[in-house]
Parts: sequence; structure tokens; C-alpha cells
Amino acid sequence: MGKQSSNRRRTLRFYWSLKDRDFIVKACMQLWPEKVREVIRRAKLAADGTFVFTSRWDMEQCLEPVAFEGDIDWNYVRAGDAEWTYMLNRMSYMRDLGQAYWLTGEESYAEAYIQLLRDWCAHNSISLKDMEDSESRGYNVNARWRRIDASIRMGNWFKGYACVVFSKAWREERTELEELLKAQAERHGEFLHLAYTAFDVQSNWGFISANGLYQIGMMYPELKVSGQWKETALKRMEEMVAAQILGDGFHGEQSPQYHHEVLHHLFETLWLGELNGELVSKRLTDTLHAMLDASVAIAKPNRRQPMLSDSDDVDVRDKWCQGALLLGRQDLKTLSYPYPDYESLWYFGAKGAADYAELTGELPAYTSTWLHPSGLMMMRSGWGEHDDYMLMDGGHLALSGHGHDDLLHVELHARGKDFLVDTGRFTYKEGAERQYFKPSLQHNTLSVDGLPATEYIDT
Repeated sequence: MGKQSSNRRRTLRFYWSLKDRDFIVKACMQLWPEKVREVIRRAKLAADGTFVFTSRWDMEQCLEPVAFEGDIDWNYVRAGDAEWTYMLNRMSYMRDLGQAYWLTGEESYAEAYIQLLRDWCAHNSISLKDMEDSESRGYNVNARWRRIDASIRMGNWFKGYACVVFSKAWREERTELEELLKAQAERHGEFLHLAYTAFDVQSNWGFISANGLYQIGMMYPELKVSGQWKETALKRMEEMVAAQILGDGFHGEQSPQYHHEVLHHLFETLWLGELNGELVSKRLTDTLHAMLDASVAIAKPNRRQPMLSDSDDVDVRDKWCQGALLLGRQDLKTLSYPYPDYESLWYFGAKGAADYAELTGELPAYTSTWLHPSGLMMMRSGWGEHDDYMLMDGGHLALSGHGHDDLLHVELHARGKDFLVDTGRFTYKEGAERQYFKPSLQHNTLSVDGLPATEYIDT
């Protein structure tokens, strides 16, 4: 490693750093004790080879613990649903293990992080030829190596690493472990740089993959291709903004769930760049503003997203907190929590909490609005949590498989309660349940002679 690259590694900033540890731990314990308990619970389970996926934004949640006796089978398919396998290999529990180490100071969490890192790497290696040969399959090498899973996995490894790197367990084997993580980052970066398709240009997959590529390039400046990877990631995001983000700021897959997923990965890229003095284009920043505007516009008075298309019943205030802090948005703070949410405390630390306290409140200047061309129309009596709200979906069927046949679907929320709702996603597993939830008959819209508007074939 050259002297310049070595110095660059020492000055790198991640989302959270050791100087904020005491503040983060104290603030999380005081403000979000239930969240702390849940993170520690998941970490304890993972340390014992048992996995649940209960994070707010887990794309495929699973509340039922799955325990492995002895070795972990990284190819395991639960109940015939490959989505569980993808979640296992996205490894969100590595973030939990790192955070649990900081929250408790217990070395066992760092030891579990190291053990799982080694085990996964030992059983899931691929070659450059494996990557290239998977082109005809959309670069889906296997169930452990798909581009979105590879990107999310590296992000979770980095989040856990930022904590366990200070542990006794890591220090005792620092040289070996740092080389292992670097080698894996390079392999993941090669994969994400190679695996970009026409599908990605129009899909959340592209944003997810680009964020991972950018983070790897940022965290390993000593790699000769790091600058190219960051540049490529940002160029791809620029291309995808033009293809995916509609003029009203809503994501073109017509799903609030994936709107917020894309928003999250754009946020992470922008914030990591800013932390390291690499400001990205105004267009990407403007896009994040617009996506947050759309998020506010569609949210119900209870601050949850409507379950349109493939969406879940999720509180979106954490995204508003993060937007308020990154962009200085007073309106987002007013509609969100009075203090930073759990994740924002990690992302922004003590300075972020102080900045959040300084933001003065203001409400959006409108109540009812129409998002065009997404076709979403919202009427509300005000911005309070007990105000009335109605939504009508007059949008198109999304280009991806995340859209539902929900033209003219109506939702109603009033006096703090849901009255008319969408059925949401619930499963991606192709079968009777998937076939049940997607057609028009399961939405609050018109039907003739009890027939769906269109015939469902598959996702």
C-alpha cells in the first residue's frame, strides 16, 4: 500500500465512529430502549446460529426463528421460499452484532461477527469466470451471489466492522481479518462493477448495487480501481434517476416500499460522500429532496406508507429524520419524531442530534395534492395524526413485477384508524397466495361480474 493510500485510509469516515460511541449508546438506551432490546435479541440469536429478520425495512421479514444445528447451510430454503435464503445471505445480523457489541461491550458479539464472516467466506467463494458465465442469467450466479444481495451484504459487513474493529477479538487477529475483509470487498466490488444490466437501469436493483459499489470504492482507496468504482456508481445513479424517478418524485415501480428502498440507498451514498468531502451532483441531491416530498405526500396521518403494490405496513418517520438531518429539512422534522430515530443516532451521532434540535418546525404548505405522472391523488384535512385522509391510485402498472392491478384503488384513514386499505405484498413466493393478492379483486376498485380487470399469469 502506498503512503498516500495509507494516509487516506486513516482519514476515512464511516457513518459512525468511535468518538460517538458513548453518545450513541447512551442516546439509544434512553430514547429507543425497545429498539436496543430487539437489536440485542437478534444478535444473540445470530451468535447461536439462529436467524430472524424483523428490522423495520427488511424487504422480506421473517419473525419465525430458524436455527441451524452445527454448520450453517447458506443455501437453506425455508418453506420453499428462496426469499429467506436471500435474507440469510444479505446478513443484516452482522450489523446487529456490531451494534450489540457497542451497546453491551460484550466480546461475544464481536467473536460471533468474526466467526460468521469466516464461515460465509469459506463456503461462498466465486471466481471472475463464475461472474462472467452468469451473464445470461442476469448475473445471478447462485442464491448467495445476486447483485443486490452482494451489495446489501457488504453494507452490513461495513456497519458491523465499524464497531467490532475496536474489539479485543478483532485486534488479536487484525492482520488476517483485515486482509480477509479487503479481499472480499474487492471481489464484491468486481462483481458489482461487472453486473449491471438493462433491467437495473429501470429497477431498484440498480440503486442498491450502485450504493454498495460506491461504499466499497470509498472504504478501500488503496485498490487501484476504487476511484473508477465510485465514479461508475455515481454515473449509474444519474442514469437511473432519469429512467426511474418520475417527475413528481415518486419511484417508477409504483411501490412505496421500493420508493423508500431506493431513497435509502441514495441517502447512504450522498451522506457517505459528504462525510468524506466528496460532494456528488446537484441532480442526485435534488432527486433525494423530490423523493422525500413524494414520501410525505403519500404517507397516511399515522406516518405509515400505504401498502400499494408490493409494500408493507411501515412507519416512514426514520427516513424523514434522515432527510431532515442530511438536507436541513424543517418540514420533515415537524412530521417526524421530536428527536432522532434509532438509525439516525447511528448515522449522524452527537452533532446530528444537536443539529436536529436546532431545526424549527414548519408544515407543508398544502394538504391535498396530486402526484403526476405517478397518478396518486391524496386528500387530507390536515397534517395531524388524527386528521382525515383519502388516496386514489390512478397510476400505471409498474414496469417491474412489483406492481399490482390496482387502478382506481381507494384508501381511507380517519380519526386515527384505517377504514379502507390495500392488501399489500405479504409474499413473493409464487403460488396461490401471490396470485390472490395481486389482481384487482383484492383492491378497493371496480369489478364487472365479479371478474378481475386483467388475468394474472405470474409476477
